[in-house]
Amino acid sequence: MNSIAKIIGKIQKEMLITTMENLLTYLHGLEKLYGLDRNGSKLELIKEIYSTMAEFKKVEKPDLPPDVVKVGYKTSYSKRIDYADVYLFSIVSGDWNPIHHDEEFASKTRFKKRVVHGMLTLSLISNALALIPGAVVLVKQSVEYVKPVYIGDTVTAEAEIVEELPKGRYRVKVECKNQNEETVAKGECIILIWKVEKRNNK
Repeated sequence: MNSIAKIIGKIQKEMLITTMENLLTYLHGLEKLYGLDRNGSKLELIKEIYSTMAEFKKVEKPDLPPDVVKVGYKTSYSKRIDYADVYLFSIVSGDWNPIHHDEEFASKTRFKKRVVHGMLTLSLISNALALIPGAVVLVKQSVEYVKPVYIGDTVTAEAEIVEELPKGRYRVKVECKNQNEETVAKGECIILIWKVEKRNNK
């Protein structure tokens, strides 16, 4: 068993190394395309992204019966948001606003330093909703940004079912707080839940 674990670990390490090599090439292309100033060496950014990927742990959906989904049910998800997360989010979204990347530019704004994408913060709500038992589909979302999230902040997204609606829909109160328990975003969502019953394996 230990030998198998070592082999799997080696494969995972090699995959990450290959990913980093490809990422180096990709980052170089992005720098030429956008003329980015990342306030640090490429090596340091790669190390941070590598660390983010290596330490990533998937949050498993709780193995609970569908009848627990009712008013008052709560979930939460916490994550520290580092610059690697911001950079990768820019790659995915195409949002290279300098307020997220350029310290000098950000210092001249009301925020005084680089801030995290608002949509990156809200994406943590998506995972909090996904932790609700059943197949969860986000139908509608209305959220207000209250305070900025800075690089290095730890954000906790909380979700609470507050009303059961017709046709398998629920109204959910959502809130994001930083490490100081300050609300950074709040609002509500409408979700649709297909309650997936367990299959009996015979």
